[in-house]
Amino acid sequence: VNSDGPENLALAAKLCNSKLIHVSTDYVFSGESQTPWQVAEEINPQSAYGRTKAQGESRVLVSHPENSFVVRTAWLYSPWGKNFAKTMSKKALQSEPVKVVNDQFGQPTSAIELAKSLVELILSTAKPGIYHATNSGKASWFDFAQEIYRLLGKNDILVESVGSDTYIRPAQRPSNSILSNQNWI
Repeated sequence: VNSDGPENLALAAKLCNSKLIHVSTDYVFSGESQTPWQVAEEINPQSAYGRTKAQGESRVLVSHPENSFVVRTAWLYSPWGKNFAKTMSKKALQSEPVKVVNDQFGQPTSAIELAKSLVELILSTAKPGIYHATNSGKASWFDFAQEIYRLLGKNDILVESVGSDTYIRPAQRPSNSILSNQNWI
């Protein structure tokens, strides 16, 4: 799905002479940098998910380089679907205490703002290639959860700070998901 699918879409877009936006992820990077990830930095995925997303990026850019845009993003949230902000909001509204990791950093990014930006990108005269699209700033998951509790009028002391080693996940999360979006349109 993450590699064959994008390649097929790129080939179809090429046949139609259409632009293609392929949405990718911060998981293509190792997560071990101390600075924001630049578009041109070497990718080094640490999970099957990251590897297949990286393959998808490559296949899109090889299959339809003249009109494809790879847009990496991270930490998406919206009022819909399953996401961290919705989960924390539910817990906050119930005044439920939570344990949240404090050693993974990124940029909480509104899916609504991302969608608007993707429309702007496709309508622009931007050159095809790789872009990073996130909201600005940086936070840990712990910081993000505390802010959600505060915004909902709840005591942020209900949010307990813990290390990543507390949670075992099927896909290793990057410790640094901060994407430099200097080249964003």
